[in-house]
Amino acid sequence: MRAGVVAALVAGVAGYAVERVRFGGSDQAALDRVQVEIRDRFERSAASLSAIATRVAANPEAGSSAPRDPAGIRRLFDLVATALPQDNTRRTGVTVYDTAAASLAWAGRVSDLPKERVQGPAAMLIAPSALGPRLIRVEPITADGVRVSTVVAEQSLGMTEEAPGLVDTFVMQTSTVQVTLRLGAAAAPAATSPYRFVVPARDSPFVLEAEVAPADLAASRARWRSITWATMLCIVGAAVLLSMGPLVDMRRRTRETSHFLVLTAALIVIVVCVRVIVYFALAPIAPTPEPTPLDLFLTTVTMASVVWLVLDLIERRRAARPRPRLLMPTSGAMATIAAGYAAAGFGACWLLWAYEGFLKRVVADTTLDLLHFSLHPLSASRIAIEFALVLLHSAIVWGAVAILRLPPMLWRTPRSGRWRLIATAGWLAGTAAGVGIVRAAGPPVPIGPLAIALAAVGLSAVALARVGGRLRRMSQSGRLAVFFIALLTPAVAMYPSLLAHATEAKERLVATEFGSQAATLREDLQRRLQQAVEQIDAIPSLADFVNGSSADTP
Repeated sequence: MRAGVVAALVAGVAGYAVERVRFGGSDQAALDRVQVEIRDRFERSAASLSAIATRVAANPEAGSSAPRDPAGIRRLFDLVATALPQDNTRRTGVTVYDTAAASLAWAGRVSDLPKERVQGPAAMLIAPSALGPRLIRVEPITADGVRVSTVVAEQSLGMTEEAPGLVDTFVMQTSTVQVTLRLGAAAAPAATSPYRFVVPARDSPFVLEAEVAPADLAASRARWRSITWATMLCIVGAAVLLSMGPLVDMRRRTRETSHFLVLTAALIVIVVCVRVIVYFALAPIAPTPEPTPLDLFLTTVTMASVVWLVLDLIERRRAARPRPRLLMPTSGAMATIAAGYAAAGFGACWLLWAYEGFLKRVVADTTLDLLHFSLHPLSASRIAIEFALVLLHSAIVWGAVAILRLPPMLWRTPRSGRWRLIATAGWLAGTAAGVGIVRAAGPPVPIGPLAIALAAVGLSAVALARVGGRLRRMSQSGRLAVFFIALLTPAVAMYPSLLAHATEAKERLVATEFGSQAATLREDLQRRLQQAVEQIDAIPSLADFVNGSSADTP
């Protein structure tokens, strides 16, 4: 615990130091860092475009003044494709133009430029386009003082548009905060707000006006502090979890029932407290207010741990002193045993019915395919949900088994076939009554999968009664095999329920959403087409974009 507290304090100090380095001591210091980062990013982009244009222009194939035949055009396409970085083709493009400003070859994300810009001098400029502002490098290729072609390398500046149709405004994410950039005239007055600054471009009639929202900057600071606090709380939670070691050893060695109960309760409280600590640590930095796959996984780990402790407590209590009272073979004792197992069967049935409803909601809300447990495609959220379901199946099934093991903890019966038949009949009667009641009163659940789960609970209870006493004398490999089967059996038993709920969810999705979409496909297509036309008409630079096209461009 001392080491955990010291490690948490070190993490807090380190988080504060990193915050000072990233954000500075004030908002102005943070804005200065953002301004330097954006200008450095533009300088790197400009250097990259200059290198691409220079590399293409230095090749004799691009500067050839001979007439272009199909073979030469193919070699020119290969040239520009080779010069373009393969990891950035979605934002970067390069085009080779002839003397009439007609494109000869291109690669990557390119746009049509006005004739006067293509035929202009070498320049690095920022220009609006239908795809958003772009950083453009124009590199003429001359032979004996005469221009023979032009290389244009360009890169999109807009990562995400701020609003549909506003191609001159876009958002750029920096390491600190997101910045809104707006394309403006170079002669525009300098920004007067402390949260605005200008990013100039050399030889360009346009500049970028950058603005940082104070709320976004404050939110970035708050998120970093939440990450620091989450790290500190997680370290404290890990220290508390590791402190369970001595309690586990004391629990294993104790022979007194009261001490065993107290230590088991202490372990359960520690496990639950650690889960609560981790929940409050991760909640502020969660991407959505809804539970995340990591939350579901940690919750199911906690549930499985608590169920294992309770089940171990029940089994240890049966063998601890004072032993449960031995019932004599009388009609009253038989009725007591039958009633006890009937109540246990009803409780197990109610637990599984409630879990069926929860499982139905999980399957309906997730977009993942929960029927196929595969590591491909590798996704952290998908793997977390799959393992969480395995642990959840195990916790619910073995929790129902714990309910069935409660009557032997209260009474001991002679080892004879008649008592086993009475216990089995009572359990079946309670289970049947539970199925009938929940089917009549509660929401509908698939009866077949529920019956399979109940049968798995009964068989697991019988197996636990036979294996529980021998488990301590098994080898470690034998124990691992038993634990693996204890995880595998509930997953297999609950798979029919999972299949039924997934099939129902798919049929409901087709009937309620896909069916209506197919029925109104023609009307939706016309409506979306009209919306697209209105968005195109609302583009501020549409007239310049259309009028700037060359006359021979179709």
